[in-house]
Amino acid sequence: QLVYVAEEALRSSLLQGLALESLLALYTELIQRQTVVSFEQLLDGLLSLVKRKPSDPPVAKQSLGSIAQCIAVISARAQLAQRQTVVSLFVRDIQNPIDDTVKWLYLLGLGEIGRRVDLSNVDQLRVAVLSAMDLPSEELKQAASFALGNIAVGSMESYLPFVLSEINARPKQQYLLLHSLREIIVRQSTSPQGVQVLQPYLGQILPILFQHCETEEEGTRN
Repeated sequence: QLVYVAEEALRSSLLQGLALESLLALYTELIQRQTVVSFEQLLDGLLSLVKRKPSDPPVAKQSLGSIAQCIAVISARAQLAQRQTVVSLFVRDIQNPIDDTVKWLYLLGLGEIGRRVDLSNVDQLRVAVLSAMDLPSEELKQAASFALGNIAVGSMESYLPFVLSEINARPKQQYLLLHSLREIIVRQSTSPQGVQVLQPYLGQILPILFQHCETEEEGTRN
């Protein structure tokens, strides 16, 4: 019953702030105990919010971020094999012709999981996320940018140099890759520990920022 109420709350586009934090705390408690409901049941319930029947009401786009965060908190605390199954599913399916809303959730989910857990050893992750930046949908492109930035937060040594190198190597995706870099900086700047993690890379980051702050493209410049 409690899980049902939580899932219904996640359908709301107004869920944010303290209410969202409370819901994340609930899912954290449920996955740590797993006496009432299993990881697989929690995951299936969350995914069912977007894998709907034609007769079901559509999930609000604003809800996808909240659902992704709930998937991330249970995946980060699940057994390694369970987490690997989720990540592998997301990586595989964002490269396949599936519903855009599901693909959007999977990209956000990869970012939220990657922010909490090191995913640097996941096969095809970089390829999958970068390929999503070439999709026709602007929303999916932005989700891919978000995913890459947050994955880098959890795997700085592996992913930050990769993001920096791709910014110059991929002119067509430069705007999205700069957003990934912005995501890294913003996330890491929220704590003294994060700032300390960023410091060794400032010599690589600052020249790129100064270079692109003078571009004619306003979106990139901002």
